[in-house]
Amino acid sequence: MFMQTWVSGLRREVLWISLKFALRDFKLRKFASALTIIAIMSGLAAFTALRIASVSMEVTAKYMVERALAGEVIVYGDGLLDLSELALPDFERIPGVKRVVPLVITLGYMRGSMVLIVGAKASDLQFVVENYVAGGGFNASDEGVAVLDQVITRDKNIGVGDIVLLKPQAAKAAYPLRVVGVAYVSLEIQGMGSAAPYVIVPLREAQHMMEKEGYVTLAMLVLDKGVDPERVVEMVRGEYPNAKIFKREDILKVVTKVVSLIDTLLLAVTFIGLAVAIMGTANTIMSNVREHSREIAILRALGAKGSHVALIFILESLFYGVIGGILGVGLGVLGAFSSKDLIREMGMPAFRLQIEWGTLLVSFAVAVLVSVGSSIYPSIRASRISPVRVMKNE
Repeated sequence: MFMQTWVSGLRREVLWISLKFALRDFKLRKFASALTIIAIMSGLAAFTALRIASVSMEVTAKYMVERALAGEVIVYGDGLLDLSELALPDFERIPGVKRVVPLVITLGYMRGSMVLIVGAKASDLQFVVENYVAGGGFNASDEGVAVLDQVITRDKNIGVGDIVLLKPQAAKAAYPLRVVGVAYVSLEIQGMGSAAPYVIVPLREAQHMMEKEGYVTLAMLVLDKGVDPERVVEMVRGEYPNAKIFKREDILKVVTKVVSLIDTLLLAVTFIGLAVAIMGTANTIMSNVREHSREIAILRALGAKGSHVALIFILESLFYGVIGGILGVGLGVLGAFSSKDLIREMGMPAFRLQIEWGTLLVSFAVAVLVSVGSSIYPSIRASRISPVRVMKNE
């Protein structure tokens, strides 16, 4: 019982001494302590922001796959040529094809910004728009109307009912359009990801703007459940051997690989920041060991073990890690919101942030491991300090 009480008291003394050392170092070496915390905070903030963005993109990719109909096939024309609408009935007659969705896609300009113009039938808007932020879609008989991506309405302060001028890249004139809806566009799910915001207009309107009546850019083939997409691809290729045919799942795999590559490259950059944090913490603790050599010698002379001395500096570095971890996680969450817009500007699919407690706890644990791990060598050096040699030098 006495031994347990003594050990418990000793542990409390070690914790108290380590806390006093840390507070004293904060006061006497404010600049060095602040730099150490900033190094941990900055490295962890980058790590946290990218982990949140990575998890969010993975969740979005899974959602995209689950949301989309299995086996969807996308058919383009031959080379740079558009696809004739005369081919659409042929696609509809293929066994297993549930629906054919024709689209006209081209670049254009609106209020000084580049946009992606998408022409679609009113009955096919469900394959382009995920949900409406304001207003709604257009009807089959509507003319001179448009549904805008929420990105451009936010940037250009455009609302439902406003009149905007849209100029296709290949057209000579701009066309006035009335905004009937603001939407979150999900067309990148169909393999048409773009850094430019979308402007959705009636299919006939887009064909008229491009002076390509009777032609579409692509046709999406929605298949019945359980239909083998490879069989449909073979049948389309048999009828139109020069057409470019893609399975939507193949496009998603390419997008996922690109996202993974970018995530790996950015994560490698964050490891550089964490390496700087490790070196900064190790240097600070090593300096503290040299400055506290007299106190260490006194503790050893009073009977403290080398492990007790090492624990003091490990706990001191832990304090740096906890403070830097809390600040770094908070800053990382803010940075994740900025990375969301940055990744979209890079041309990657839009995603919703998934801020999970597990991700934040992992980031905080990284800060603790970085700080404690970087203090191991200085702490071992401190535990080997000879009290006789120190007192002799004194």
